[in-house]
Amino acid sequence: METRIRWGIGDFFWILLAQNLGGIAGFLLWYLPGLRELSSEAADVFLVNPSFFLATGGALILVARKGRRSLRVDFGLELRLRDWTAVPAAIGWFIVIALLTLPFTLLADVDEPAQDILRTLDDTRSTVRIVGMFAMAVVMAPVLEELMFRGLLLRSLLRRGKPHTAIAASGLVFGLLHLPGASGLGAAGTVVGLSALGMIFSMQAVKTGSLSRPIVTHAGFNLIGLGLTLAA
Repeated sequence: METRIRWGIGDFFWILLAQNLGGIAGFLLWYLPGLRELSSEAADVFLVNPSFFLATGGALILVARKGRRSLRVDFGLELRLRDWTAVPAAIGWFIVIALLTLPFTLLADVDEPAQDILRTLDDTRSTVRIVGMFAMAVVMAPVLEELMFRGLLLRSLLRRGKPHTAIAASGLVFGLLHLPGASGLGAAGTVVGLSALGMIFSMQAVKTGSLSRPIVTHAGFNLIGLGLTLAA
């Protein structure tokens, strides 16, 4: 008897709530004796971001129990060696996104849009912190975000509509949920660039039926952003 899939779009928003509560819990840990001496940047790296990702992973595992109880079977989580080519290919996608957002960048006089986890590096330069940010940006974020956006959300949308609609919608949600504190053209550029990036990841997931290539491409993209941030 085939297992009925009971997870869907509503679970995506439940996970958003869980991960934000996890981030808040990490922030509150900062006030514990012995941890209050950490700088705000170090607290982000070692308390808030880990708590955020742990809550996300735990919520995803719970949601998978409403299906076939497997992150691979339910959401397509796997890594295939042949997808290593997505890392150098990410350079090309990085250039495409940079060109796409260039008009917004020039008009708004802001830096290229980057994910929050990479922006933290502006004030976080010690070796230990850099290693921590590398783990978050290049390992944890690609895996957990692809599970959420291309595993849970995209697959839920595909069950309800046509592939091109699901790809566009999941990409737009990805861009909107990475909206920074900026406003005006700077924020618009971020939404346009990251929505386009989200659609690229979604197309890869639909084409391959797996999260392997989106994860590797996502990791490569973040690695380039990390390298440029450190070089700046």
